[in-house]
Amino acid sequence: MQANKQRKLWYALVFAFGFLLYANTLSFEYALDDKMVITQNQITKRGLEGVFMHFKHDAMDGFWADQYGKQVEELNMKSMVSGGRYRPLTLATHAVEWALFGKNPLISHGVNAILYGLLGVILLALLLQLFPQQNIQIWSVPVLVSLLYLAHPLHTEVVANIKGRDELLSVLFGLLAMYLFFKAAVLQNQKWVALAALFFLAGLFSKETVAGFAVLIPLSVWFFRKEVGLKWLGYNSAALFVALGVYLFIRSQVLDTSFTEPPRELMNNPFAEAVGLDKWASILVTFAAYVKLSLIPYPLTHDYYPFHLPFVEAATKYPAISHPAALFGLLSIIALLGLALWGLLKRNILGFAALLFWGSFILVSNVLFPVGVFMNERFMFAPSLGILLLGVPLIHKGLQNYKVGTQAALALVILAFSALTIQRNYAWQNDDSLALADVQTSIGSAKAHMGAGDAYLRKLKNEQNQQKKQEYTMAAFGHLKKSLEIYPGYFPPLDLLGILYFENGNYSESLRFFALCADRKPNDAKFVNNMHAIGNKLVQEERYEEAERAYIQAIQYNPFKSEWHESLGELYGKHMNQPQKALESLKKAHEINPNSLTIVEKMGVSNAMMGNFDEAIRYFEQALSMDPNNGSVLHNLGVSYLNMGRQAEGMELMERAKKLQAK
Repeated sequence: MQANKQRKLWYALVFAFGFLLYANTLSFEYALDDKMVITQNQITKRGLEGVFMHFKHDAMDGFWADQYGKQVEELNMKSMVSGGRYRPLTLATHAVEWALFGKNPLISHGVNAILYGLLGVILLALLLQLFPQQNIQIWSVPVLVSLLYLAHPLHTEVVANIKGRDELLSVLFGLLAMYLFFKAAVLQNQKWVALAALFFLAGLFSKETVAGFAVLIPLSVWFFRKEVGLKWLGYNSAALFVALGVYLFIRSQVLDTSFTEPPRELMNNPFAEAVGLDKWASILVTFAAYVKLSLIPYPLTHDYYPFHLPFVEAATKYPAISHPAALFGLLSIIALLGLALWGLLKRNILGFAALLFWGSFILVSNVLFPVGVFMNERFMFAPSLGILLLGVPLIHKGLQNYKVGTQAALALVILAFSALTIQRNYAWQNDDSLALADVQTSIGSAKAHMGAGDAYLRKLKNEQNQQKKQEYTMAAFGHLKKSLEIYPGYFPPLDLLGILYFENGNYSESLRFFALCADRKPNDAKFVNNMHAIGNKLVQEERYEEAERAYIQAIQYNPFKSEWHESLGELYGKHMNQPQKALESLKKAHEINPNSLTIVEKMGVSNAMMGNFDEAIRYFEQALSMDPNNGSVLHNLGVSYLNMGRQAEGMELMERAKKLQAK
């Protein structure tokens, strides 16, 4: 009874520890990819209706529907990303939160922190099963490994970023399935096998990368319960593979699961420009980086897009195969593979730890297929547990032979990890804080510099102090130009530079960048609309010749927009005293939109300016037939009659106009 109470107390302490490490995230906003799964995901924002819809769609469908301004039912895009993304259970939790609380990041961050605490409890329960000889106390292996895992700063992206819930849930359910299967083996009770398979399926529906647990779960019994026979393991492991088969079948019915050629766009395939052994050298360097970050988790960043790689100079795109980090990565791979093989034969903790690492890492390693980035810290959420378990023999030996020193060292590591985690959390407060923090680390990344430029642009728009505005302007220019220097084909910096030049009053450069955007994305009307808006701004500033160039550029990209021709016609007639040019532009506008009263009226005004009062009267009368009580048209028609010598008719019309305008 006393031991049971003690165990419950440790569960409570571990939960509290995991939760409190991320308590400071409760005041944070949405950041990074949260928009894809929540704020700009059409399915999620349907609330309870979206819960079941997520099971019928790719994880990205709701986002793409929102971006294209369509209903998700009309999207007709089965595989926007090669292989697809099917994580319906995770997205369903976001839909439930949206239904109950609306747009509320506090709730979502709170749920993530609670799930992390629960994951710590499940991990501790599992480790107590794996190491039953350990008495539960602060210096026992299960407690130490659980605390080290929870405190590890490498996990901040998963917990502090709401979108990371897919990793959280998949690993939580995977470890729970392992615990239940292990319990089934100890008790020889099939009920726990069924529950293990069910929770494993839940993990798969959360994120597919937990698939390796179909093998890792029975391996945990093979390694730690030698009395359990192969027959029992083989028979009951089938339940896990049935769960995996169910998931894969449902996934195949929802998604286009074919793997096409990797995308050639660098931001979706970091190896798009790789030649020779560049790809494999990069993979080896990333492996070295993962090992290093597992042991020394600093500095951290969310951005490993081209071309940021640890150990590699920022100006270098791909490392050489002879790079020291690549060689270290190769040696680390050989060592971990050797440990896995040797440990499998010896059935010891080192083998299990190495296999746990490989089973949860291989799908995100870029070896089997490209995952879209060089590396990501969140990819180490499950594999880092394998790395920690590799230290168990050292912890055992240290606590036996150097108890005080080992205890002090472990305490310092847990405290240091905790402090780094809490501090790192603040980078995830919002998009701007994340971009400005991580560009200091990811100095070779086109995406990081783009994000920093975007952040400074937002600061610029909200700043009143002129000195600060100048500082933000220069910083934004620097980062955006650096982004294009790293990757000249990158699109977002072009758009942002167009906006930045506009904010800075350099309209000719703004037009140039919006033209580059329009060339790259001819179906996106936003950039041509921006050209027209620049023309309007130039008219306000009485820079009429520049406004003319802006309007003409907009017309060149979209000659079928009547508003563009109308604006140019008004510029010629009202501000540049060129009524003939005005009439030519207005006639083009009228051809496109013959039912526009303002265009017809302006055609009348242009004719009147040239002294063609017969034509002017014809257009004004046409406009009046569209709106008999339009005071402006009545006034202009009256003036035209007066100029034709028809005084009585002119005065009558002008009097009517005066009465209408007085109302």
